[in-house]
Amino acid sequence: YEHSYVQDEPFIVENHHNDSRFRTDKIILDHGIVSSMSTVIHEYNNEPFGFLSVGCSKYRFFSKADAEFLQTIANVLGAVVRRRQLESELWQKVDMLADNDRKKNEFIAMLSHELRNPLTAIMTGSEILGMKNSCVDKDLSRIIDVISKQTKNLKRMIDDLLDISRVTRGVIVLKREEIELKKVLLRMLEVYQGQMLAKNLKLETEFQEDPIYVFADE
Repeated sequence: YEHSYVQDEPFIVENHHNDSRFRTDKIILDHGIVSSMSTVIHEYNNEPFGFLSVGCSKYRFFSKADAEFLQTIANVLGAVVRRRQLESELWQKVDMLADNDRKKNEFIAMLSHELRNPLTAIMTGSEILGMKNSCVDKDLSRIIDVISKQTKNLKRMIDDLLDISRVTRGVIVLKREEIELKKVLLRMLEVYQGQMLAKNLKLETEFQEDPIYVFADE
C-alpha cells in the first residue's frame, strides 16, 4: 500500500514470489497472492483516505487499462465516502438547528408567561388611577389613558408571541376568518399612539366607506 501512496498512482506487482519486498507480507502469504494491483482512494481535498487492491492467486499481467479502471473505482469510492460524510455533517447541523429552534420557542413561551403577570398588574393599576383621576386632572388622565392603551397593546404583542410559539410547536390551530381591514389598521394606530403623542405628532386617517376584508386569524 505504501508504494501506491508514494508514487500516487496504481502500483502493480506482476509476481510477488520474485519480489523481495513482499516475501514477508502476511496478507499476501495467507491468501497466496501472486499478482496484485493497488491504488490510493483520495478524499475531496486529495488527501489519502484508504487503499483499494485486487490480487490473483495465479500470475496475471495487469494492463494500463486495468490500472485506470481500478483508479476509477477508487475515485468513485472516495466520492461516495465523502458524500456520506457530508450527509452526516448536514444531518448533524439540521438536528442542531432543530434543537436551537425548539429552545427558542420554549424561551419565547416562558418569557411571554413571565411578562403577562406584571403587565396585568400595570393594566389594573392604570385603570384604577384612571377612574380616580378622570375628573381631577385632565392632563394626568390623558397620560394614564396612554399608559392603559399601551399596556393593552403590549399585552396583545405578548399574546402574539405566545401564539407564534404555540404555532411553531404545533399546539395551536389558526382560526382564519374574514376581518375588516379598517379594524386592523386602527389597532396598529393605537400601538403607535403613545410615540406620536410624545413627539407632538398628529396623524389623520381617512377610510373609504365600503369595507375591505382580509382572511386572517384575529
